[in-house]
Amino acid sequence: MEWFNDPILCQRRIDDLQAQPAYATAFAAFQDGEDLSQPQMKLIRQMERATARLAELKGLSQVASGDRKRPWEAAVDLTQLPGSDRLELTRNDDGKDKGLRKQFLETQHHFVAHSASQLALNDAKKELEGVELPETVTFALEFLSETAEKGVARAKARAKILALVSDKGPEVGWKICEKLERKSYADDEEDEKLMRKAEKEVKAEKIHAAQAAAAKGRNKGLGRGSEFSEEELVEAIPLCEQGVPVPRVAGRLRERAPFWRTFVRSSYVMSWIERGFNLKFKDGRAPPRVQLANHVSAVRHATFVTDAVQECVLMGALREVPSKPRVVLPLMVDDSRDKLRLIFNGKWLNAFLVFPKFKYEHLQPFVDLLRRDDGLFYFDYKSGYYHVDLHEMSRTYVAVEWQGRFFEFCVLPFGLAPACWVFTKINRELVGKWRGLGFRVHPYVDDFAFAVRAPTLTDPSALAVLSRIMRDVREAGWLVSESKSQLFFTRALLETVHADTSEVAWGSWLEQSFGGPELLGHSYLTMSDRLKSSTLRELRGIFDSLRAFDVAGRLRGKRVLVICDNQAVHFVIESGSRHQELQELALAVHDFCADHGVVLSSLWMPREFETRADALSKIRDHDDWMVNPAIFQWADPWIAGGWRHTRDRFATDKNCLVFDSAGAPSFNSAWHCPGTSGVDTFGQTDWREHVNWCNPPFRMIGRLLLFLQAERAAASIVAPVWTFQPWWVLLCPDGVHLADCVVQWTELQPSADTFLPGLGRANEGGVGLPDFRVLLLRVSFDEREPAGPGIIGTGEQWAGLQFSVTDPLEMQLRADMLLAVSGTREASTMRGYSRVFVRYQAFCQDRDPPRVPVPADPVTVAMYLQYIANAARTFSVVKTASAMVFTAHDLALVPADRNPTSHRLVAAVREAAHRRLGDRRLSRKEPLEFAFVQSGARCWLMLGGVTRQMFATLGLDMWTGFWRYDCAEKVRLRDMKFCETHMTTFLEKRKTDKYRYGQLVEVARAAEGQPLCPVEVSQRWVDTQIARGVQPDEPLFQQIDGRRFQRDPSADCLTGKRLDYPQLRRYLFRMLGEASGLDPDALRQLYGTQSLRSGGATAVAAADQVTDFEFNQYGGWSSSAAAATYKATNLNRRLAVSRSMPHAQQSTDEERPLSVQELQDLEDLEQLGSELEAVQIRPAEGQSAH
Repeated sequence: MEWFNDPILCQRRIDDLQAQPAYATAFAAFQDGEDLSQPQMKLIRQMERATARLAELKGLSQVASGDRKRPWEAAVDLTQLPGSDRLELTRNDDGKDKGLRKQFLETQHHFVAHSASQLALNDAKKELEGVELPETVTFALEFLSETAEKGVARAKARAKILALVSDKGPEVGWKICEKLERKSYADDEEDEKLMRKAEKEVKAEKIHAAQAAAAKGRNKGLGRGSEFSEEELVEAIPLCEQGVPVPRVAGRLRERAPFWRTFVRSSYVMSWIERGFNLKFKDGRAPPRVQLANHVSAVRHATFVTDAVQECVLMGALREVPSKPRVVLPLMVDDSRDKLRLIFNGKWLNAFLVFPKFKYEHLQPFVDLLRRDDGLFYFDYKSGYYHVDLHEMSRTYVAVEWQGRFFEFCVLPFGLAPACWVFTKINRELVGKWRGLGFRVHPYVDDFAFAVRAPTLTDPSALAVLSRIMRDVREAGWLVSESKSQLFFTRALLETVHADTSEVAWGSWLEQSFGGPELLGHSYLTMSDRLKSSTLRELRGIFDSLRAFDVAGRLRGKRVLVICDNQAVHFVIESGSRHQELQELALAVHDFCADHGVVLSSLWMPREFETRADALSKIRDHDDWMVNPAIFQWADPWIAGGWRHTRDRFATDKNCLVFDSAGAPSFNSAWHCPGTSGVDTFGQTDWREHVNWCNPPFRMIGRLLLFLQAERAAASIVAPVWTFQPWWVLLCPDGVHLADCVVQWTELQPSADTFLPGLGRANEGGVGLPDFRVLLLRVSFDEREPAGPGIIGTGEQWAGLQFSVTDPLEMQLRADMLLAVSGTREASTMRGYSRVFVRYQAFCQDRDPPRVPVPADPVTVAMYLQYIANAARTFSVVKTASAMVFTAHDLALVPADRNPTSHRLVAAVREAAHRRLGDRRLSRKEPLEFAFVQSGARCWLMLGGVTRQMFATLGLDMWTGFWRYDCAEKVRLRDMKFCETHMTTFLEKRKTDKYRYGQLVEVARAAEGQPLCPVEVSQRWVDTQIARGVQPDEPLFQQIDGRRFQRDPSADCLTGKRLDYPQLRRYLFRMLGEASGLDPDALRQLYGTQSLRSGGATAVAAADQVTDFEFNQYGGWSSSAAAATYKATNLNRRLAVSRSMPHAQQSTDEERPLSVQELQDLEDLEQLGSELEAVQIRPAEGQSAH
């Protein structure tokens, strides 16, 4: 990773990646929108990461240059701005720029967001290039492009202002910006002149403000002091804001009155639009004449007020009148925020007005209409009140005075009491029109939010809704404030995570939301993470929290806010870090969010507000310990009757012992942590669906046993011999023998590492050499598992190995013997016999009186076999039951002469069932001919694609090698070798290879003239796998991504996992169906995967060129009888006998018998005998002479 911090090495890495042919192929596929393989996706991500890092390093190098720009400024590229935008920043080390830094980060976020919108729109336009789009969609794309472009410009301008304020200081800098914003920006040569002039004006204003403050008290009207009251501020709404000019808006609604008439139902609303709103006074009496003096704040900011009044005149909101109006109200300036606001105070006039009370719409009805994955957008009117005209007769009552000049309002001013009611009533008509079209909209004064079903940028239906709404707004005369609107689709902030990390663990909680209930998370840090910085530990906790709370997709496709008490972590998440480890972890967080569709944002909160997450991070779990993994590996195969455990019921992500077939941990935990399958194991409902491993806190064993009984489930339990505990009577009712629910058990040999401490290290006193005995029990209340002693370890010969044994060596040897005895049979055979043994035990227990299953008397076994035969359809069921009884007695160490299955009564019942039911198989499949398999393989090889090539090779290899599915599944890349005359495949284990010798299967190359050679096809497939990067120990034939294959059969769909049997069956017959034109489902009814093996065996047996020994050895059959079941003849061979008969033969002209007519045509019938001797009547081939 040396390139990570060196721009030269970083550029070299980019060049190296570009020079790779694999990258060129991957990039071309990426541009074409094709599905990428894992190696190709890795190359693309490496290039993206290197390119992003190079841009970051270049930005840092500019900061380190002579300009000495602040690091937080480097994210906004000011060098691209014209004129006075290129302002240099000087270092300010006094710490006064913290507020500016925060504003700079916000500006950076806006800049990045609008830039991302521009890029997305450009991509959308490229995708839609050449496509004929509706006018509404075209309008929406142009509107969005213009909005994004203006957003970028605003962000750059804001960055320039902040840079200037940083140089001059907040007190002077903001006022200089005020002067500069009222002038057009000049070129670089005039920047200094403008700034010097602005500084002089600021100094003059400060002197003027001081003189005005000294004269306080002489002003009349509402503002008699240097400050105004909170009540005045509440009623005083901004008239104009500093630096926010607006175009002419007065009369816009009246000009578009024809559009309003098409849908407005209210006559008085229509009169307001056409003639303006007319004020109504109490008792019908107009207010007296009055002129109230302006507030002292307006005098202090005289220049701003002058410019603001001029802007209002230009937009049509004010008009100058020659004479004094009837009511002149005061002006004031709000300078409490970062920009000045001119306010019209209508409090005095409002006391004379009549207006109704009304309520705004509640938000809840709109929320109730929202659906999952809705897209939201909103917009805000620009100077909304100014669009509504004031009636000509009412304007004299709404006037202001400035510098001896009088101005009347031509529109509804902010601060007039009826204005909000009038404005809402007008917009309600437009909202009704939209709702009538089926649009989901929520209005609030001049803000409007919309929900759309298809929240994608290029979705025509979503863009059509946006286009229709913006067209109505434009035709109605409203102007939209682009800076306060969001006209691209977003998701709501649905999930909030609070996270904190202590020195040893992290804790977090997810707030309750529409997505689900509140969740609590906790886990320990690894020992290496504990040695890292607090920032890295906090970031690790956030990463693990996001992974932990993504339960059943809780966070997928959501906006997630992470709240933490570490400011550094907040900045790392938002902007990255120069520290390599922090940057790597931050990238991992964002990669997780990208993979799960999460839009992540972060927020810093002081520590005192995050006490709950802090408390979760300091939890010490005193039960954080585990059984030695070596003990679990030793016990896993046999303690559960040959079944592998599939769920660890008491674990965490740091001590789980059970993993699924894909290598992922499978466990239940007390808290949410990464990888958990469920929290609160007693609340899970899948106990009967898993083979459960339980290493519980010892105090919870009683609750666990009662839970298993209630759920009728089974589990393997680690339990101490604590006779003084209340739950001990559940395990050992009589004090000597274990309960009937214990179907298997052993005692663990005590050692210092029997139990290992967890990462919490809160339990050091309980770890070490146990001073008590420890049992490993298989407890079952499941009727599918035998109650009482299992199929292994039963009978009289095992009576000496009772619970009373105390010698440690003897206990260990007992466990080893149990394991050894169970290994004398195949695991699959034992699993099948265990299920049959359960039914056999139930049969014995249901008798009156109950019968002993092992050792059983011959009468009991004979009755059981007769019971099975009465309901069986084939003899194989009776045969399996008899074999199970034999195996149970054999494993119980019953002598062979005392085995009940050899008794004459049992043999007679078995023979009778055999004669009555026979050996017929109801679903025996036909063998496949080589020509059929060969044609299917040729078809898919010609169509091309890695997946098709694999199945074509597999079909040929299974036919020629007599493979079963389990042989094909286990073949690795290194197992297949090639010679000039043949290929050799090493099969590590076949079904009948009980001693695991392995077998070499040799397949000869095809003779000249044959259309397809299986050896050459296999060799090409091995070369393909090597080119794909498959390792020698990896499977040669692999599972595929079925959905991807359905989309693109020519793509590389291999997943690297072992071959899946349903996929083998499905796609093998799909290959044969495409080649023959037959329905694959119909082929599956006639053939099976064993048809390949039986097809090859049938062809070899028909050739009759090999001995029985060679035949049995090649196919892996243990006897000729077993091999004979695969020597099936197809329909054509079975019809060959009857086709050889005279009625099925066609005679030729040369070799046909004489007809009666021909005999009559002979000249002399008397000489028939002699002539018949002379005529050679030869029968046709295959016919008898008669």
